[in-house]
Amino acid sequence: MSESSPRLELNEDILLERDNSLPPPNIHKAADKSSDLGEGNRIQYTFNEELLDTVNKLSKFIPNSNTQAYRLVLDITDKIKSRNKKIRIADAFPAGLGTVREYEPNAMASDSEDERKIRQAETRAIRTSKEKSKSRQQPYTKNPPLQQPAESYGNPAYAQHYQRNQQQPFRGSFARREPCSIDTCHYCKQQGHWRKNCPLLASLRSSNSNSTTYQK
Repeated sequence: MSESSPRLELNEDILLERDNSLPPPNIHKAADKSSDLGEGNRIQYTFNEELLDTVNKLSKFIPNSNTQAYRLVLDITDKIKSRNKKIRIADAFPAGLGTVREYEPNAMASDSEDERKIRQAETRAIRTSKEKSKSRQQPYTKNPPLQQPAESYGNPAYAQHYQRNQQQPFRGSFARREPCSIDTCHYCKQQGHWRKNCPLLASLRSSNSNSTTYQK
């Protein structure tokens, strides 16, 4: 087997030396930042913080002349920070990820406008959630046909209807009329007159009256 290259051994020594000079990952600091988050968000947030700490360590191994590699590290750092910011937004607002989706188009806003834009994103997310909820419920809801009020003793509509029906037979006491051809006498069962105008009843009463007078 070929012997190891002196240059490779030298690079390994440099890496070990640099690694020993770097501080360990600040796990407690990441835990403190995520202590107020929900369990799922806290786990993801802490993992991202540890990953960010590792990327920062990696950046110290990049030579100043390698600007392309350094830009890649900065890009990764920005993405991790942005992700953790969105985790905190989703955890802090009732609409959760809906707020994040509304906030993402405005993520490049300045710090002074950031809070206002987050609030606006939350309002839009809640409104969108309500509209989606209504649209999902709409196919299952039918407008019931208009029905007349049920006729019951406790219903005012029935009471009015009952009063009207009860008043109709007494209209004659307010507006008198003469009997017509379709009226039927309850005594002789003939049509064209009422019982009080019945000629048969009148003649019977007259004969009874005469017989009483004769007996006296």
